[in-house]
Amino acid sequence: MSEGKVAAQVAHAVKNLGSTPSDCDIIVLKVSDKKFDELIDEQLSLKNYKIFVQKDKGLTEVDPDTPTAAAWIV
Repeated sequence: MSEGKVAAQVAHAVKNLGSTPSDCDIIVLKVSDKKFDELIDEQLSLKNYKIFVQKDKGLTEVDPDTPTAAAWIV
């Protein structure tokens, strides 16, 4: 994905978490597909219900329903 596309997907994921603490840090990581899946699985196994996985609509750069970003609060 282009840098702009990544930035948009991250913003969507954070927005969809709902309200976030104003003093929280936002960390953006670029990881492999395998690591992306591992990080999401790890949060789900910890029963982190404050996780949002952004899935793309498929209108521009990636196929529909492709997971493109994830956000969670720890």
